Amino acid sequence: MKLVFIVFVLLTLALYSNAKTITIVIEVPEDTAIITENVTEFPLIFNRQVEKWLKYYVTKARDYFAKKLWESGKYCAMMKKIFIENGLPPDLVYLALVESGFNPYAYSPAHAVGVWQFTKPTGKSYGLNQNHWIDERRDIEKSTYAAARILKALYDKFGSWALAIAAYNCGSNGLKQAIKNHATTDFWTLLLPAETMVFVPKVIAAVMIARDPESYGFSSKTKPAHSFEVIDVAGCIDLNIIAKCCGVSLEEITILNPELTRQCTPEQQNEYPLKIPEGTKNAFLQNFEKLSDKEKYLSQEEIFRRKGGWVIYTIKKGDTLGGIARKFKTTVENIKKWNSHIRRKYIYPGDKLKVFQRG
Repeated sequence: MKLVFIVFVLLTLALYSNAKTITIVIEVPEDTAIITENVTEFPLIFNRQVEKWLKYYVTKARDYFAKKLWESGKYCAMMKKIFIENGLPPDLVYLALVESGFNPYAYSPAHAVGVWQFTKPTGKSYGLNQNHWIDERRDIEKSTYAAARILKALYDKFGSWALAIAAYNCGSNGLKQAIKNHATTDFWTLLLPAETMVFVPKVIAAVMIARDPESYGFSSKTKPAHSFEVIDVAGCIDLNIIAKCCGVSLEEITILNPELTRQCTPEQQNEYPLKIPEGTKNAFLQNFEKLSDKEKYLSQEEIFRRKGGWVIYTIKKGDTLGGIARKFKTTVENIKKWNSHIRRKYIYPGDKLKVFQRG
């Protein structure tokens, strides 16, 4: 039988530099302690599994974790605000630290993308646009709103944050089946995929450290949040042009707009809301106005190149099939397949080849 009581314990891990006093509410099997329990406050559970990852983060993964805690400052304030707006515990944003290290360019073997690691179908079902020019799974703000909706729906469905996080990792159907098979909703006694069984304690351990990093030997200082303003632009504009007109580096523009996949604003009829560093709007407008249309916008040829498509390549002196294949990121076998007239060993300047140019 489970007992409910409150105790104060002194949690001292030998690896930590100082002790930590924590209030624990216990309503679970023997070795598991829930430190807080509230719908809008993430419940800190301490048990052997969580302790294992706490030790890992403060020892073997210390440098990585310290770096990601520092980088979390870029996005955390905005992400926490979105979670609070949606009735979620703000600490739950550290799920993204475990998922991707707060990296909008993270890409998994399962083809999940962005800070919150959405697959294409999941992103699409939550309104994240994906086309040749943009992938909003990389957009920090839009993907965080989507993550909030997903996590809230999972919590409403399963009734606990441990189960919601598990479902986020392994899917609702798999979790439902496990609950049915084991006749319990206690995450810690379920048999789930190995990745999920470590994912939940990893998130809990990350939250515990993020709440009070100095107690675990980490710095509480984080990178300043990105500050930006939005301008509406029309047409395909290379991000290099935008950076020059703003008087900033290309990196500053790409960091603010990770959803842009072709290093330019998208080809579309509507204006595109582009983020630029705060305080650079006037400089951009003044400098951009001075440029000719040819300087402002990508040519149709360049747009076509970035889109990717079939092109006719004229062989030049010194060209080889291997060199042409490397140029177009393909293989000699493909070039021969696309050009059935190539039967001979040698190619000659002036000959034409049909090749596919990737965007």
